Amino acid sequence: MIPSDQIISSIEQLELFKGQHTAVFSGSFNPPHLGHLHVMECAVKHKVDYAMVFPHSFNWRKTGQLLPLNIRLEMLSLLMSESVQADKIFICHPELFHGLRENIEPISEAFGGKDYVHILVGGDRMSLNFAQYFKGFDHLVVQRGVDVESICRCVFDDQYHVFDDEYDASSTQVRGGSPLERKRMLGDRLFQFIEEHDYWAQLNQA
Repeated sequence: MIPSDQIISSIEQLELFKGQHTAVFSGSFNPPHLGHLHVMECAVKHKVDYAMVFPHSFNWRKTGQLLPLNIRLEMLSLLMSESVQADKIFICHPELFHGLRENIEPISEAFGGKDYVHILVGGDRMSLNFAQYFKGFDHLVVQRGVDVESICRCVFDDQYHVFDDEYDASSTQVRGGSPLERKRMLGDRLFQFIEEHDYWAQLNQA
């Protein structure tokens, strides 16, 4: 039985997904936005049973400061609550696994093996190095303004599926956008949450 808690914080909860095809999606989500949600909804609609976010508690590749983890988790929960697929999208707490790449083997084991784990990624993150991290896994790739199909043929052999659906949003665009653009990319509830708590100054340090 799939857990009712949206945030998965124990290996026992994670193992309830064993044998279920699950898209795993990692990132800083600083902030999360409707583009992230769209990616997960596409995966659930077209290819898998569930989607699960693996947010970073920190990210050494980011030169700026991330919002505190508890705030980003609350933002993710708010964002997902607006989805018609909310009962199929979950968050893995970073205290259980920090980083998808570093923990892909135990994560895969919890889900029942590689056949049930699908790496969800935006086309703008495609690289040979990325493919090497998750060799042998199926990849679900979303168009992000690049020739995704030709890149996938080079790096993933036959283990990929490209979604044609594209959503024009990124966390960088959100942080640098006008209030109207931010609201479009975040949705009403998340935009209001950030406005009410005045998180823009912290986000703009990223």
